[in-house]
Amino acid sequence: MTIATELPFPYSVKRHGVSLNNCDDEPVRTPGCIQGHGLMLAVRPHDLVAVQVSENWPAWTGTPVDQVLGQPLASLVGAEGARVIQHIMDTELLANNPLYAVTTRLTGTRTDSAPVDISVHLSDGVLIVECERSGRGVASLTEPVTASLIAAPAGTLVNPPAAVTDTDYYSMVKKTLVRMKATASLAEFCNVAAQEVMRITRLDRVMIYRFHADYTGEVVADAHRDDLNSWFGLRYPASDIPKPAREIFKRIGVRPLPNVDGETVEMVPLLNPQTGRPLDMTYCALRGASVMYTDYLRNMGVSATLTMPILRDGELWGLIACHHYSQLSFPYSLRAAAEFMGQITSLEIASAEGREYLQYRLRLDAAHHAVLATASADGDLSALTDAKFGYAEGKSIDAEGRSGGLLGGIDATGVAVFERGRWSMQGDTPTEAQLDALAQWLAQRMEASRSDEWVLAVDDLGRQFPEAAKYAEVASGVLAIRVSQRLLGDWVLWFRP
Repeated sequence: MTIATELPFPYSVKRHGVSLNNCDDEPVRTPGCIQGHGLMLAVRPHDLVAVQVSENWPAWTGTPVDQVLGQPLASLVGAEGARVIQHIMDTELLANNPLYAVTTRLTGTRTDSAPVDISVHLSDGVLIVECERSGRGVASLTEPVTASLIAAPAGTLVNPPAAVTDTDYYSMVKKTLVRMKATASLAEFCNVAAQEVMRITRLDRVMIYRFHADYTGEVVADAHRDDLNSWFGLRYPASDIPKPAREIFKRIGVRPLPNVDGETVEMVPLLNPQTGRPLDMTYCALRGASVMYTDYLRNMGVSATLTMPILRDGELWGLIACHHYSQLSFPYSLRAAAEFMGQITSLEIASAEGREYLQYRLRLDAAHHAVLATASADGDLSALTDAKFGYAEGKSIDAEGRSGGLLGGIDATGVAVFERGRWSMQGDTPTEAQLDALAQWLAQRMEASRSDEWVLAVDDLGRQFPEAAKYAEVASGVLAIRVSQRLLGDWVLWFRP
């Protein structure tokens, strides 16, 4: 494998690689390769003739690649399989929408060999046909694909622990929704989501990974095996999930990677003959994984992953990232359940954030009232940095605004009070010179808003006020309270990293 500053064309993840310097340019949607535990065909939609095939087709069927290209689909997957696929094309919406088609044996395989589950979708001018071993016996070919029917044949990936079956599906959905809707905060919601996905998939670790405004990520919930360490609170650079990968997650429902160490196989030819471009595999379950990603997982000891996006208003809010520490297969039933969990989480995330925002506003109002009460009772703001307010202890205040420490009450690690031309600071804060510039910017923001609102919260301070990027380690977010019109120019600022 070679790593170049400029990525070659056509690109193949098997032959070429990327580095941190050019990972944002990696053609994740068109890797030129698939994961080797399956097979792929690209066929012309109008006549179902094969125009591309994965290079491992001969190893599975004994049919050379050059004898696959140009052949009708019926000669490759059997007449009945081709008939079912044609019927699905005639009756279903397949554009960028993979659907299970049929379980059958491929032409050229032995009668005692494992059948394959076939899914199909339309993309980039061709019908993409994905084949994965089902692990089901001959007598089971007409039965529905459920987790209870999956049993891996010798030499293939082992199956996951028992997942949800069709008979449990309604109960699973109902229990999940009830638990999610009962949460009072975003943190509780994320914990429940992680626990529910782990309960359904039985995988070793399930994390809720949230993107910040700068695309760095944070583990905001972590359900895991008892013998594993928690990763809750860990932060990761934006390069861990670069822009091309984030864009794909906005389009797909679930991303399986059953074997981090699995073989990567190329498509033949590399370019889609229908378009003259690399085949767009955005929606393919078998899409080849970035070497940077598999190396990253391998370094953590992870052997398999299942990932679902969390979308809010069409934008990528975060991910449900599932890790397993041994190789396994992800049957359709498990993937469908996991995808549905991702959809539920996406639908409910706005409500969870709304509930948390309401609680946050109550804390802000309590803090605001406490500040005003202090100024009114003492005639100044000096008490706000006294030990009696409990800053050092980080205690919280109650809904009535009784003092017990304003830092903990609004989840802050530092506070700065400006009164009578001087700053008083407690905890982790910017310097006085930096505070002067920040206060001037905040005043301009409040004046520009033409609102009577005396409270301003900024979560992405470094992006909105670039000077603040210099002290992001102590203040990537700020809550500002303008104390009163009488004390115009006096501030209480809370910070969090």
